[in-house]
Amino acid sequence: MNTPGTITVKKPAYLKKHFEFWHDNELLAEINYPSSFKSDAVVTIGDKKWVLKKTGFWKTKLEIKAEQSPYTLESYPINWNKKLEIRYQDGNTYKMKRTAVFKAEYAWLDAQQKPVISILSRSHSKSERGKVQIHATPVAEYMLLLMIGWYTVIHTEEQSAAVIAST
Repeated sequence: MNTPGTITVKKPAYLKKHFEFWHDNELLAEINYPSSFKSDAVVTIGDKKWVLKKTGFWKTKLEIKAEQSPYTLESYPINWNKKLEIRYQDGNTYKMKRTAVFKAEYAWLDAQQKPVISILSRSHSKSERGKVQIHATPVAEYMLLLMIGWYTVIHTEEQSAAVIAST
């Protein structure tokens, strides 16, 4: 996929934390959680893999580790309002923030505050779990950024559900 477009997020198994990212019947990427009780996730894009993990006492840092060369280990702080800022592989800085109050809509913004990726989560849908719009080209360069964003959205939803269940 070289042109911007809409990517559909599917969850093939109802009880498992596994998400697939599709565009025109082509599987672009996957996020798989090996354990339902941990925050570790394995991201697969083509033949490359990364491990995403929340670390720290209050789980306020996102750790990204590549499983292929170069074996990079990066850690980024997540703010209390779930904003995340990442210096990406292209040298630019991107910020993820919520764009709608009553919907689960998020966006990755570039330095000029223009959306690069928009994420809409549908937490109550069993099969079509969300939609992603990529506004920048080439799309392949931004797939890891998309996976990091989806990982953050899932954890935000899980934390919100836990807070609601405890009240």
